[in-house]
Amino acid sequence: MSGPLLNRRQLWLLIILLPGLILLLSLLGPMPGQSQIQAQIQASTDQRVYQRLHQDSHYQLQLLLMQRAPDTPSAWLSGQLLHAVIASRAQHPETRAWLQQQSWQLQLEARTTELIVNIHTTQPPETAQINALMKRLQEPAEIDWDALIQRQTAQHYLRMQSAQEAALAALSPGPLPATWEFEPAQLFRSQTRAEQWQLAVLTPEFLPISAPTSAMAEPGTGTAQTSTVTLLPRPLSHEQLQAYYWRWPTATRLSDILREQLALQCLRHALNSRITTGAYRLRWQAWTDGSGLSLLLNRPESSLHTWLRCPEEPEFEILKQAFVHEWTDRFQADPAAWLRLLARHQLPASEPHQLAATAALLQRSDIEHYLQLGPGSDSYRRLIFPRATEDADAPPQ
Repeated sequence: MSGPLLNRRQLWLLIILLPGLILLLSLLGPMPGQSQIQAQIQASTDQRVYQRLHQDSHYQLQLLLMQRAPDTPSAWLSGQLLHAVIASRAQHPETRAWLQQQSWQLQLEARTTELIVNIHTTQPPETAQINALMKRLQEPAEIDWDALIQRQTAQHYLRMQSAQEAALAALSPGPLPATWEFEPAQLFRSQTRAEQWQLAVLTPEFLPISAPTSAMAEPGTGTAQTSTVTLLPRPLSHEQLQAYYWRWPTATRLSDILREQLALQCLRHALNSRITTGAYRLRWQAWTDGSGLSLLLNRPESSLHTWLRCPEEPEFEILKQAFVHEWTDRFQADPAAWLRLLARHQLPASEPHQLAATAALLQRSDIEHYLQLGPGSDSYRRLIFPRATEDADAPPQ
């Protein structure tokens, strides 16, 4: 039986030298025959419109509306209502007739932190058409806000039947009050202004189009409607849970995004090596004003800092390279997803193959330091949910 091709020392040297080699090759520029790669993608000067060439004859537009972190009860509820309101306006008979006239196929995609308006068309889109669509999605419409709010709060109550969902919900924006008032129409207008939308386009040729401009109808002069929100109390938890939450600053460079993602990879690695599968939940969400990390454990832990470490070398380098390869393959296979990543963070035009060179500059100590910043920040919260006990002889509350 033959031995391994490389001994432990040779493997160590290969792992140490490989990032430097990748960086050197990236600095030398593209190989012959790759000079057209950089011309495949363009970003507007204001970094709100991103276009990428593709071989198909159709055009795929994605209008992205990133949301701010739900730091107040009203902001949280507005985020819950956003998709329903935009969907109702997209389904309005006049809007549907207008879309048919443009030969546009529209589909909404709602996520926790963003709303995506997908448009497919066989004709090159124009800026005037995009602005006209924005106006139709934003203009006043007959909406029964109270009924819509009641439906969303009922769905929230059903989600809160899960002890884990209730614990995660208590982390950000914090425990919601039982009752509060807000002006839904005014808040909706403030969160859907034209300048808050980004545009990503897959196109056979680069188009002379601009990002949406302010086309929103002015609010009426009458009294704004005020709605009262009432949440049903969540049930007592019969699980013993411990939850952590902290925020990271907004990523403004590709290296910031990779640093944050590698920190998450280190945390997952530490959790998987110490906790049984299914005994924790890790949730990461990226907002326009930063990202939030929620960690839920079903057993008590005395110190979180023991988890906030990256594996030692060479295991860390193996983890990093595996992640970079996964992301590179993913975005090369899905160009629209790469454009959305650039648009979300308003990054300079670049290609997925540049991930490796950027990651090569990130050291283990930097990632570990970044991971440990969270618990020392003002946003850090730790909540303990003791298991509820039921006493048949207890007096009624």
